[in-house]
Amino acid sequence: DRRAHVFHAPDGLESLVRASETFRGEASLAGAFVHGSSAESILVEVGAIWCRSPGTSLESFANVMRTTDGGTHVDGLLRGLVSGVSQALPDLCRQRQDAEIESVLTSGLSAVVCVRLDDPEYGRPTKDRLSSPRVATIVERCIAEPFAAYLRSEPALLARIADGLR
Repeated sequence: DRRAHVFHAPDGLESLVRASETFRGEASLAGAFVHGSSAESILVEVGAIWCRSPGTSLESFANVMRTTDGGTHVDGLLRGLVSGVSQALPDLCRQRQDAEIESVLTSGLSAVVCVRLDDPEYGRPTKDRLSSPRVATIVERCIAEPFAAYLRSEPALLARIADGLR
């Protein structure tokens, strides 16, 4: 048939991460972190929510295509979240390795990262892994500061992360 199908949620990525909260069947620890910005002609959109259960769910998209094996945009997301925690909790993070902070931070995390760029490079012909080198740095830079501000406004989540780092 010739009907046009449009899939749209008014809240965008927040609706997608809230769906994972519903799927887990539990309430989130804090409101959703949703941020969108651009740098160097790359559009970055991130949505994240934390639940009490320890599992981690990361979804990623590059130019609207799902990248099932992640890639540099997922690396940038994780580095940006770690950087945001380091800014929000500088005393606790000073003595910690990034991997340790990431481990505490990703417990209960459901996140989505979407990037749109002109010249994507993929690691495989199946395009399931983004490998554009500059994307990681741009994603990290776009979300670190807003995520630190978000953490400061969500005391329950900040306390959970701080407890995990002690």
